[in-house]
Amino acid sequence: DKSGVRLSDSYIEERDRILNDLEAQIARAEEVPWALRGLYRVGLSIAKIIVPPILGMFASTAKDVKEGIDAVTTGEALKIEIKRDDDWWMPVLKQFGFPDSTVKAIASIMPEIQTGPVMLRPLPGILMMVGLLGRLGAIVSGEPAKDLMRRYHPNVPSPGEILRTSFIDPSRHEAVVKALQQGGYTADDIELMYVANYALYSEEHIRALYFRGALTEEQANNRLSEQGYTSTRIEELKQGWKVIPGIQDLVMMQAKEAFEPALISKYGLGAEEPTDIYEWTRKLGLSDEW
Repeated sequence: DKSGVRLSDSYIEERDRILNDLEAQIARAEEVPWALRGLYRVGLSIAKIIVPPILGMFASTAKDVKEGIDAVTTGEALKIEIKRDDDWWMPVLKQFGFPDSTVKAIASIMPEIQTGPVMLRPLPGILMMVGLLGRLGAIVSGEPAKDLMRRYHPNVPSPGEILRTSFIDPSRHEAVVKALQQGGYTADDIELMYVANYALYSEEHIRALYFRGALTEEQANNRLSEQGYTSTRIEELKQGWKVIPGIQDLVMMQAKEAFEPALISKYGLGAEEPTDIYEWTRKLGLSDEW
């Protein structure tokens, strides 16, 4: 045997029977649905590879059990003749394409593993094979898995990904609703999501529109309530809307009144208000007084 384990005739017959059965199943792969055909063939082909090593591991365990039973009985040998070479792991590891450095590293610890509890001795090999087959399966099943998803379980876009499509291109609204329904959303759910995704004015835009006369005070309050502000907080917020001149302007005005009263009086700077600009300063939130 390639694994280095000498098996009895009964083991060889059982192994050959299993391999022949796998060959027959591979030949019938055309009867399997197309989407699963690739996975079916890959699984059977991998099974053909791992059957001999697994039988070898069980044979190795059987030898240990045999020796233990012989030690506590009259010495009559079991009727199965099995002999395991100490380096039987080497060809098994190489068969799966492990590099020489990995093979040597694993083989170096095998003597300690083989002197451990009988039932744990095959465990390292089983774990390595399971890990290797898992990686191989993930690779070879990629395309069939994608085909199955496309056929039977296509991904549905999330609401956040497609809701705005209706606002950008209203002609596609029905397509968006259909996609959301495929995701399990009811008509009421979809309506609520649309309401929640309507674009709202920012607080700064509401303030600007209010001072420019585009919104009445009641309308401005409604827009702020859409932002989540309560009536109390709306009134508090609006206290900060009115513009107060900057500190530099305030200091300059105070300084001129204190140090240049003669010039102010001579040129009549305080006698006439610049009412022609009031229309624009009001729209910026600056009071007539300022």
